[in-house]
Order: sequence, then structure tokens, then C-alpha cells
Amino acid sequence: AAILLPRLAEKSTDDINKSFYKRVFQGMLAGAVMSGLYILIAPYFYQIFLPKYLEAITYSQIFSLTLIFVVPANYVSSAFYAKKMLHPLYFSSTSASIIKIVMFVALGRLYGIWGVIVSTFVMYITNTIYNIYLWKTGIKRRHNAPERLT
Repeated sequence: AAILLPRLAEKSTDDINKSFYKRVFQGMLAGAVMSGLYILIAPYFYQIFLPKYLEAITYSQIFSLTLIFVVPANYVSSAFYAKKMLHPLYFSSTSASIIKIVMFVALGRLYGIWGVIVSTFVMYITNTIYNIYLWKTGIKRRHNAPERLT
């Protein structure tokens, strides 16, 4: 996010919008590659550094799938920050927190660690979709808003 912010701040909202879906897709692809690499490396890492916790390998591998949605969510959040679109950022953060808490309590109590993992995965999926929606509606509002006199 820190690397993206200055680059996005230099671009106009229209420029960001033109490549928005491409960047979101590239983020998902990068997250999938990172997740895939982690899934391959995790067993060796655990055997060397965490041999007492080998039963956690499967949990961590499944949890790594959240990277598919974390990377594009960070891109969209950075775009919100760069363009000072604070309301969508607040809505996104608040909704993600509410979804996470409700699902952690519900699924965590029912299914234990698997419930927490599924909760986190679902939260990132819904947050990414909601962020995309907020970006698109925020862009429409900016284009339809009358010019402000300063």
C-alpha cells in the first residue's frame, strides 16, 4: 500500500478508473501466485522452523488463499486514500469489521478454527466486492457533482 499510494496520487481519478479492473485482476493474480507459492513452501517451512506445529500446515495453507483478495483490496483502499475518498474508506472499514466480528462469533463458535478461517475468507471476498462497488459509485458521484467554487 505504501508503494502504491504515491503512484496513485500522481494519477488522475480518470486514469486510475481506466485501468481499475485490470489492476484488480492483476492483484488477484499476484495474490494467487503468492498463495500458491506459500502452499508449496509451507510444509518445508513448518518442518524446519515449527516442527511442533505440523498439524497447522493445512490451516495456514487454506488461510493463505485470502491473499487472492487481500492484494486487490489493498489496491482499492490505496486508490481511496490517494484520491481522498474518505467516505468510501470509512464505509469499507466499518463494514469489514462488522462482517468479521459477526462471522467470527457465529462460525468460530460453531466450527472452531475452520470457522475463523472461512470467516476471514468470506470477509475479504465481500470487502473486495464492496470496495469495487464503492469505487464505482464514488467515481459516478464525482463526475455528476457540480464544480465546487473555491
